[in-house]
This record gives sequence, C-alpha cells and structure tokens, in this order.
Amino acid sequence: MRRHPWLPTLVITRPTLGPNGIDLLEHLLDVLADHPAEPARKLEAFALLNALTALFVQNESAATNPGTQRQSAYLRHVATAGTHPRIAALLAVTSADGTPHDQFATVLTRALTGVLG
Repeated sequence: MRRHPWLPTLVITRPTLGPNGIDLLEHLLDVLADHPAEPARKLEAFALLNALTALFVQNESAATNPGTQRQSAYLRHVATAGTHPRIAALLAVTSADGTPHDQFATVLTRALTGVLG
C-alpha cells in the first residue's frame, strides 16, 4: 500500500476485490487452512488485515504533515501542563522507541488473535 498511495483510502472507503485482492484472500485462506476458526472468522481476519494495513499506511503518510506535527506538539503541551493527568500518564508510559513496523505487527497480532481465537 505504501507504493500505491491511493490504495489505503480505497480499501477503507470502497472495499472491492479485484484480481490481486482475490489472490490475497486465497493466500490468507491457504495460510489459515488448518486453523480451527470458522470460515466467517477467517473472512473477518482478512477484512481486519486490510483495514489495519490501510490505516497504518495512512498514519505513516500523515506523520509528515505539518498539521499532524502540530497536533503532536499540542498533545505534548497538554500532557506537561498538568491539567489532563490521564493524558500525561499515557504519554509517560508510551514508548516512542518502537518502529511503526513493530507497532503494526503487535497491533495486528492482537487483533487477529482476538478475531480468530
């Protein structure tokens, strides 16, 4: 999706299956062939995989946007101002050490485990 900047928005707003999407679905079903989850859960996993991938790619693209950078600076300002202790606590324990790839893998694993579990 990174190579096709138009794709994440399309996946989220108008999910359709073309030849490549069908090949991806077939591959996912092949990978999950021995998994005991019901077929409907496997389709949910496919939809979740596509949606999370699209959202992460959109967030990566937005990270360089000046508006997003201003929002991040404002959030840090609010956290240090002392008027929003829950936001401050959240940011204090949230590690910026992880790469987006690491975050993606972690979130995807959690989400798919929930759907297929």
